[in-house]
Amino acid sequence: MKGKKLPHQAIPPLSDAYLVSANTRRKAPRGSFSGGNPLKRVVPQTSFLNFFILFTLQVPSGVALVAPGLLFAQPLPGLHEDLYAAWMREGAARERAGNFQAAAILYRRALEYRPADKEATWRLARCLLKTGDEGSAAKVLRGLLARDPGHAEAALLLAQVLISKARAAEAATLLETALKSQPADKRLLLEAGRAWLAAGRAEKAFSHLRKAQGQSAEADLLLGLCYLALNKPEAAEGPLRAAMAAGAGTQAALALAEVYLSQKRWLEVVALTEPL
Repeated sequence: MKGKKLPHQAIPPLSDAYLVSANTRRKAPRGSFSGGNPLKRVVPQTSFLNFFILFTLQVPSGVALVAPGLLFAQPLPGLHEDLYAAWMREGAARERAGNFQAAAILYRRALEYRPADKEATWRLARCLLKTGDEGSAAKVLRGLLARDPGHAEAALLLAQVLISKARAAEAATLLETALKSQPADKRLLLEAGRAWLAAGRAEKAFSHLRKAQGQSAEADLLLGLCYLALNKPEAAEGPLRAAMAAGAGTQAALALAEVYLSQKRWLEVVALTEPL
């Protein structure tokens, strides 16, 4: 291939990287990569797609790199789906490694190829939450729920944000909407019950929490607290005992002590609270 130029029409263009003819003698700005020629360092050891991802993470938009005789400007036919899958795969890898900022960048790249993709959207929002950017996460989630009000993961994440901001009633309403599409989803039932309980609407919370009973220690604890809020301590004892047995800890013990106090079971109160 040395000294032989391919016809321009035979080289489909790329959108995310710009490779310019070596004859122009243009170089990337200093600081774009650290240490040596990135093409010589990266390309021989890896696939072009992996280099493409590395390039996007390290080089600002519009930076030119040197490569002999090739000029790319738009996506290769057939690479569209491969690139989407690559961004998603690399994003998931960064997320598993705890690098949520890099994962968010990669999920945004995936959304450039599939702007309406629900999986990439809620994963992006989850990473934004992990980085502490609740405002951007909420905006992304509201956009997704506007298209799909029954999307469980998006509803759960946005409800988490709203409850943290003392907007429990709004979170509960959001979860009720999602439950219309997925009425048997135990996660939605549990979080809707939690939200209504936080909003001071124990009767609404109860209708959901009783369906989630036995799902987890947290579900049993919330049901027990709901019974206490409804002034039914005798009904609260069973779920609270189950929550303690499942490892719910101090909060369940204190709630159960409240049940015993209401029934004047003093010795049981002492036995329960002494280790705390």
